[in-house]
Amino acid sequence: FINTSGIGIIQREMNVSCSNVRVGDAIIISGTLADHGICILNEREKLGLHPPIKSDVAAVYPLVKSCLGLAPYLHSMRDPTRGGLVSVLNEIAKASRVGIKIFEEKIPVKKAVAQACEILGLDYLSIANEGKVVLFVDAKKSESILARLQKTAQGKNASIIGEVIRGSDVYLETKLSSTRLLPLLEGEALPRIC
Repeated sequence: FINTSGIGIIQREMNVSCSNVRVGDAIIISGTLADHGICILNEREKLGLHPPIKSDVAAVYPLVKSCLGLAPYLHSMRDPTRGGLVSVLNEIAKASRVGIKIFEEKIPVKKAVAQACEILGLDYLSIANEGKVVLFVDAKKSESILARLQKTAQGKNASIIGEVIRGSDVYLETKLSSTRLLPLLEGEALPRIC
């Protein structure tokens, strides 16, 4: 990670690669999902969604910096841009040879974004985000890391959304307690926006 001054903010000895995730890790998202993708789609296609949805474009530096005091407990970090959260989760699961389980009721998504996705037949889990980070962290320190994120302007909606488990699949536990497999998408959920 490099900040706007070109200065690296991750210590050299810190390993946040895709293959560093461990069974038992907690998964944190730093804010609401799909704001950027739905905002761009609304503007591009002149859908006239109301209330207007604002993009979440922002530098992730403040989010990452807020957690560096607990750096040894940060196992991996990724930004859920192209392909959204589902792509990040599948990338991590494959690289670390683990399974991943997330909980629908824990995922932060704005009501207007969720409604737009429902109307348009889109899945907010697969839509592009900007200014967000997905963190895979030691479960024992997950609440401390979450608290640090929530103290930042960008991280006020941060949430622990799941856990790393044994296996190889990525799936969602729905609000109705059913299970939905979340495979890597083929093609694009939306036309490429960036």
